[in-house]
Amino acid sequence: MMLLLLLLTSLVTAAETARKSALDKPTLEVFVRHLLLWGPKVKVNISDPQPSEIPGFLEVRVHGVAGKASQDEIFYISKDGQKILRAAVYNI
Repeated sequence: MMLLLLLLTSLVTAAETARKSALDKPTLEVFVRHLLLWGPKVKVNISDPQPSEIPGFLEVRVHGVAGKASQDEIFYISKDGQKILRAAVYNI
């Protein structure tokens, strides 16, 4: 019985992990804080996803503020929320 319970718990945990999406603002905030080494004192504002010039991706703007310092980042997130691209797009 205990083995069955452990197996079911593992399956539920795996399913929850698979469902995480970068289009979910709290999930994206955790990722951005880790990537950019932003600690808890940094206030993070994440925009709503907007259409982007990259097919299959949405543009999300992230603004971080700590005291008088601020930083803006643009992330491109796949429409399924599973891939994140950090790049600058230039028109030639």
